[in-house]
Amino acid sequence: MSALGFVCGKRLPCPAVALLVLLAACTGETKNTDDTGEDTQGAAGNGLPEGASTWSGSMEVGPFPFLLNFELENTGGDLVAVATFEDDPNMPAGMGSATYRLTGTHDPVSGRLALAPDRWVGEDRSELELLGATATYDPATQTIRGMIVDYAAGGDNVLYGGEVSATLTSGDGAPTRVGDGGLALGKGSRSFAGTLQCTGAVRDVAGAFDYDGQGGMVGTMTIGDTTVDNPLGAFEFTGVHNSTTGGITLVPGLWVDPDHDILTFFIDGTYDPGSGAFTGDQRTQINACPPGTWNVVVE
Repeated sequence: MSALGFVCGKRLPCPAVALLVLLAACTGETKNTDDTGEDTQGAAGNGLPEGASTWSGSMEVGPFPFLLNFELENTGGDLVAVATFEDDPNMPAGMGSATYRLTGTHDPVSGRLALAPDRWVGEDRSELELLGATATYDPATQTIRGMIVDYAAGGDNVLYGGEVSATLTSGDGAPTRVGDGGLALGKGSRSFAGTLQCTGAVRDVAGAFDYDGQGGMVGTMTIGDTTVDNPLGAFEFTGVHNSTTGGITLVPGLWVDPDHDILTFFIDGTYDPGSGAFTGDQRTQINACPPGTWNVVVE
């Protein structure tokens, strides 16, 4: 079976560089919750600045450091970023500079955020991998810290992303506040099932996750070939959920059963508690998948 016929393709032979930032750990603060386990305190917590902001810092991919600058648009925890990275002159990787777009989700209680890669902006740098990130925002230092996230493959079940750090350089929007939680996942263990599609056939997907009620998700999904009765494999993921916008961004981890060369992928979408639908976009290292082809129902 062709890897591109599935969704992601094989790992590119070049250094895995080309991304921005973001998600990580909870703050350990005690929060007020309602019966669903969602935060209802209404305080600013660890919210990013609302509206437009700019950030400057650095990131590592494999053995190489890179300089990083990005613009971030934050609308209640729904994120759009345009990031530019360039070689660190002290240890150049020979990549020059490149700019790309990401989208993601931010939880203002824990400060967690996750970004999924979208597409190149300006010059097409398709010889590089489009990468994503997870991080946490610290309002005391106005700094985002986390890890760059690339893709694990069955034949190379390793993640090569390194640390990322960026500090606010402009943007005076008020911190994102905890909202009404009207689009919240229920706290605890949940399962989901549905379909996805990239460049090949429609495939079944099923999985399970734990949601901590403060933005954090940890789980595993199984991809069908083409049905889950005949699975291609399963991989781990982490995620960030915003209970007011319904936003969910899933970040891939390692394959549980690596006996193929398929790559993992990101998901960026929205949850509707009325129908249980979690719908959105599948994101890969080559921007191959059409939008709106991730369609699952959370039980």
